[in-house]
Amino acid sequence: EELSHLLDAPPIHGESQLDTPVVIKERQSCFAEFMLGLCTCISLGNIWAIFIKNITVLSRNIGFLLFSFMLPAIQIILFCLCIGREPYGLNMAVVNKDTGPLGAEYLKFLNNNTIIQENYTDLSAALDTVKRGEKWGVISMSQNYTQDLVLRFMSKTNISEKIIDGSSVHLYLDMTNLEISVTIQEYTIQAFQDFAKSMLPALGLSPAMIDLPVKLEQPVYGERKPAFTNFMAPGIILSITFFMATGLTTLSFVLEGKQGLLDRSLVAGVNTVEVMIAHVCTQFWIMLVQAGLLLLFALVVFEVPSRGPVILVIILTIFIGFTGMALGLLISTLCDEENTAIQAALGSVYPNLLLSGIIWPVESMPIWLRYVSMALPMTYPAEAMRCVLSRGWDLTYMPVWRGFLVGIGWGWGLMLIAAIILRVKGS
Repeated sequence: EELSHLLDAPPIHGESQLDTPVVIKERQSCFAEFMLGLCTCISLGNIWAIFIKNITVLSRNIGFLLFSFMLPAIQIILFCLCIGREPYGLNMAVVNKDTGPLGAEYLKFLNNNTIIQENYTDLSAALDTVKRGEKWGVISMSQNYTQDLVLRFMSKTNISEKIIDGSSVHLYLDMTNLEISVTIQEYTIQAFQDFAKSMLPALGLSPAMIDLPVKLEQPVYGERKPAFTNFMAPGIILSITFFMATGLTTLSFVLEGKQGLLDRSLVAGVNTVEVMIAHVCTQFWIMLVQAGLLLLFALVVFEVPSRGPVILVIILTIFIGFTGMALGLLISTLCDEENTAIQAALGSVYPNLLLSGIIWPVESMPIWLRYVSMALPMTYPAEAMRCVLSRGWDLTYMPVWRGFLVGIGWGWGLMLIAAIILRVKGS
């Protein structure tokens, strides 16, 4: 409509209609000149001067700098020490009313490090300890457990429900803690299988009859007994790098604007793009140290499985760190107050953690929410990191190079938006 209005407008002060295309051409070239201005007139000398200024400011706060270096390492240490390990020292009440020897024999096969047994004679008293939160559950065996168990294995005809019930180990668990309840169930079932295999030869039966009719063969990838740590570790490595890098640059322009340093730089002839590049160069070295210590503790100290090329792990971590820095710069350009910038940065943490498949698989989400997850900057890179570490894949596999492309695209896209906003504010 604006173009048609210009074309239909009458000549002003004697100008002819032939002069109008010149005006239109000038208007159309404004955006091109604006984008060209982001990349031209950049002085390496100005960038170097701002870089030295930033280094000088950092050198005056060595304590904060060392804390920034060590914080990612501390976070990965806490993750490897606290997440994914099996629970132990679980107090369980045991009610063994069996008059034969098999009940007590079965209890010997329970892992004493995982399950701590305390004997009770009355089932109701044992259940009361669970209700009071003193025990995680009750293991109960009936009076005829030995007799019914032998009949259950030796009978060649249909057996009654009474014999099945009498030969069963009854578990009354506190199911409010999923991981602990699953661990107790796993260890009690495994203990019964080991116990039955030791008993069956004495009855003239094959120990193989107690095995499930499903045989778990050698896994294509991973281990027979996977650890939850190995699933989360790739995403945790990237998320720590991403959010620590975001924190490095979130307050960059906010603090410079508050302290008047940005205005001084602009008066001295430095443009906003040069200031942004200098900040990226300064914080990039801090991010490299953080990522290096993070990978050192994860891969070397705690021996997180790394079956693929380590160089890909390093490069992808650096790319995600750069993307985090770009997000921090964007937040810093949009916010004028420290509180607002910090709240925006903190507000991006949980959506990325919950929706990027780091804590729980993306496949468990509703379909509509998966599309939101795919649009986040860490979903595909986290999958790529998991493929490299756990499967040993390289760049010839689509999930790997897709993760690299998404990381690079998000980083440069956020950086370009931040540069445009800075250019607009500075003009």
